[in-house]
Amino acid sequence: MTPSNLNSRLRRIAWILVVVLGLLQAWASRDFMNPDGVSYLDVADKYLQQDWTWAVNAYWSPLYSWILGAALFVLRPSSYWEYPVVHLVNFLIYLVCFVCFEFLLRQIIRYQTERSEESGDAFLPVWAWQAISYTLFLWCTLVMITIEVVTPDMLVAASVFLLSGLLIRLRLQPEKWLTVVAFGIALGVAYLAKAVMFPMAFVFLFVALFSFGNLRKALPRVVLAGVLFLIVSAPFLLALHRAKGRWTFGDSGGLAYAWLIDGTEAYIHWRGLPPGTGTPTHPTTRIFENPSAYEFKEPIKSTYPPWYDASYWNDGLVGRFNPRGQIVVLAQCLLAYYAVFVNSPVGMALLVTFLVLQFYSRTPVWQWITRIRFWQLLFPAIAALSMYALIHVETRYIGAFVVLVWLSLFSAVRFRSDEGSSRFKNAAVIALVVASMTVILAKQMIPAVSSVPDVFRQEGSRYWQVADGLSQMGVQPGDQVAFIGSGFGSGSFWGRLAKVQIIAEITAGSDMAVRDDVDEFWHSNNEVKRQVIDAFAKTGAKCIVADKIPPGVDYPGWKEIGNTDHYVYFLN
Repeated sequence: MTPSNLNSRLRRIAWILVVVLGLLQAWASRDFMNPDGVSYLDVADKYLQQDWTWAVNAYWSPLYSWILGAALFVLRPSSYWEYPVVHLVNFLIYLVCFVCFEFLLRQIIRYQTERSEESGDAFLPVWAWQAISYTLFLWCTLVMITIEVVTPDMLVAASVFLLSGLLIRLRLQPEKWLTVVAFGIALGVAYLAKAVMFPMAFVFLFVALFSFGNLRKALPRVVLAGVLFLIVSAPFLLALHRAKGRWTFGDSGGLAYAWLIDGTEAYIHWRGLPPGTGTPTHPTTRIFENPSAYEFKEPIKSTYPPWYDASYWNDGLVGRFNPRGQIVVLAQCLLAYYAVFVNSPVGMALLVTFLVLQFYSRTPVWQWITRIRFWQLLFPAIAALSMYALIHVETRYIGAFVVLVWLSLFSAVRFRSDEGSSRFKNAAVIALVVASMTVILAKQMIPAVSSVPDVFRQEGSRYWQVADGLSQMGVQPGDQVAFIGSGFGSGSFWGRLAKVQIIAEITAGSDMAVRDDVDEFWHSNNEVKRQVIDAFAKTGAKCIVADKIPPGVDYPGWKEIGNTDHYVYFLN
């Protein structure tokens, strides 16, 4: 088989694996939802309703909501099919991400091929680059980011891969102004996908400045890319300024710093604690003290207002530099990086393969570092990983940047041209791919196969059963309800499908205290329960929904919702 035929076959196999494994994960997670996903769907509704006052949101970036809104507008799914449609959208974004990754891979292979011809060095062959790169992509998208979680992180990964490919293309074809234009526009789109890409845009622009090989030639091109980035970003930046009354590219980073490092009392229902973190401008209303119950029916009309726009309810929160908190968070984030790069099956396989290849090439450490070809990929990756390490790390945030690190490291691999070296290299790469794909396939196949018996089910997801049960009991779309639940935002999963507005709640650990307010409510005496129910009734809620009632607790007046573990109490 000729090398070109082998490369084409590998590409076809990769496409088959990407599509099949993506469909399996989308199918297995078709009914899954998370609090962020409900908020993005609610923001999409605001855009469709042209409610510009609340559509512009300083906590959630707009691009993902626009895409979800377009899908809802075109397909108009019933409540039963809404969450599966969302995962269909995630699957399509995942395919776009793979197209962007393939663009990056083509630029890498072209760059390596040209440099190999110039220097005479023996780099990894094309088939090895394909095998390693496709494995990295599947690990990044299906294990670290996933189609399951309803967030824009797959969009961010697509943007990172596209921008990285354009950086290499700028190096290969510095005279092409069209690449510069595409690079600037892509930076703006990346920011619309997630606010973290606003500061990262300046990192990419800085790297681009040194990608042309000539600063005099680079400067006007980078200025053009920067101007295009600002032009694409400007409408949303201006809208945020108008909505918040101040300049901001997004408040998610500042709030995360205050929550995770300053130790404010909660993501929601912030009351100004600890001292020195600011004064709430418009907090939720506490309607009962012990257990803590809150009302938030105004001014936001959404499924679960406290998480629809956290920047509104936390307005007045001031982040402070906290050395002790910063050290603790930094240590936690470094442990997370260790778990990804070393203490994970795929990460370990990559590390062992890389070290073995480097050892066999007999290249001193100081030399292989200088042999890294793709510093254009490594520098933004290190910048992003460093930025996240200061606040919070989740694999879905860093997946694309982890891929860039490994691609950069493998670009430093060199080989002698003898037959023994070639056999060893082939065996090492094949072992890596087999070990990694075994892990990835296991992670995808087990959930998908376990969900096969549900193919012909009629009852729908657990959340839809609750929503449908409430509808049959007289709760209509647009009704206002109260919630007693075991975690913030969990009621929004069925609330979104029922098209109701949760306006009051008791939620577990709402004050970040040892006390569980939900448990305290259920184990209170009847008089306290009556007072809490009266407080809920005064909010205008039609009913109270509880996600569970502890065994052994007396609950007169509460009715089971269908065959679910949820209960409802109708208020006068």
